[in-house]
Amino acid sequence: MDVVTSLLQTNDAPSSSDSFQIQQFLSQDADLLAGVEKELAVLVQRQKALRASIRDYETVLAPIRTLSPDILQYIFLLTLPEDRNPAILSKESPLVLTQVCSAWRQAALTAPRLWSKLHIPLIHKTGGASRPQNYPGVLAALGVTAHLPQPQQPPQQPEEDEEDEGEGDEEDEPEDDPSYSHHRTANRINSVMSNRRQMVELWLTRAKKTDLSISIVDATSFPFTMSTSFWRFEQKWTRHSLQIVDLLVQHASQLAVLDLGIPPRRAKSILGLPPGKVPRLRSLRFCHPGYHDPGKFTNLKYPVCGSPSIRSLRVALPAPVVEGLTVQWGNLTDLALTIDTGSWSQNPDLLPDFLSLCQNLVALSMTISPTSRAPRDPSAIVSIRSPLYVRFC
Repeated sequence: MDVVTSLLQTNDAPSSSDSFQIQQFLSQDADLLAGVEKELAVLVQRQKALRASIRDYETVLAPIRTLSPDILQYIFLLTLPEDRNPAILSKESPLVLTQVCSAWRQAALTAPRLWSKLHIPLIHKTGGASRPQNYPGVLAALGVTAHLPQPQQPPQQPEEDEEDEGEGDEEDEPEDDPSYSHHRTANRINSVMSNRRQMVELWLTRAKKTDLSISIVDATSFPFTMSTSFWRFEQKWTRHSLQIVDLLVQHASQLAVLDLGIPPRRAKSILGLPPGKVPRLRSLRFCHPGYHDPGKFTNLKYPVCGSPSIRSLRVALPAPVVEGLTVQWGNLTDLALTIDTGSWSQNPDLLPDFLSLCQNLVALSMTISPTSRAPRDPSAIVSIRSPLYVRFC
C-alpha cells in the first residue's frame, strides 16, 4: 500500500511488479465490497421489516383505539364546520368520518348530533329565457362538473403541407351538438337532485330526535324554455326540491335553527307551519331577496314567525307596520333588521316605538338605506331594559 500512496503523489507509471501487486489488492477489496453490499442489502430489508412491524405495533397501541365511543363521537363533533352547516360532501365531516374504518363508521352513524346540521342547495323553476351558459354555475353549485360545448369558432385554414385529419368527425360526435349536450347535462343534474333528496332523508333519519340546524338555499336560477323535453327535466328538479322541503316539514318539531334562502313560493309549506308545530325553533333567518320586497310586506305574517321560542330573527321591515304581525318581539334577544327609510322616514317616531317592543334584545343589527334620510328628533330615546349591542350597516 506504500507503493500506491507514493504513486498517488506523482504521475509516474507503476512498475510491472507494482502493477501485479496493486491488481491483487484491487481484487481483494472488490470481493470484500461485494460481500459488504450483500450484507447491507440484507440489513436494509431487515430495517424495512422492523419499521413496518413498529408501525403496526404503534397502530394497534394508538391511544385513539382506547377511546370510548362517547369520547370519539365528541371528537367527531369538533370536526364539523364552525361557520356554516355541513354540506353533503364525501370529503367533509361528517360523511368523511364514515369512510375511515368500520369502528369510526359505527360511531359516526350512532351520533345523532353529528347529523343535526345540514346545508341544502336546491334548484327550482324560475321561468324566463334559456341560458345554457349558466350550466357550469348550476353544476358547480351542486358539486358536479361537466364539459359543455364551446361557442363555434370560424374555421381555420390548414397550413400548407399539413394534412386535414379527422374530417367527418363532427357527424360521429353527437356531443358537439349543443342540444345533445344540454340534454345530457339536464339528465346529470336531475340525477344529482334525486340523490340529494335521498341523502337529505337519510341525514335527517340519522339525526333522530335532536334539534336541527338547517340552511336551505336557492343554488342558482336555471331557467328553461327550450323544448318540451327540457321542461320535463326541469319539472323533475322542481319535484325533488319540493320533496326535500316536505321532508323538512315532516321534521318541523325538531327545527331549531332555520335559514330560508329559497323564495317564499317554494317555502310555503314551511312558512305556513303554526307555532305549535315548531316548538324548538329559536332562530329564523330570511335570506332570500323575495322576503325583502317592499311591495310584498307579508314575510312576518307567516304563521311560523309566531313561534314563542324564537330568540334570533333576521328579517326586513320595508314598512313601519307591526300590527297584525305574528312575531313576539318581546321574546327576541338577537334581531337583524333591514328597514326602508323611504317608508320609515315619514314618521321618525315609529322606529323608536317599534324597538321599544323588543325589551329583551341583547344584539341589534340594522341595515338602513342611505337614501331618504329624515331628520330625527333628538328627544326620541328608546328605553330597553337589557344591555344592548347595536351594529349599523
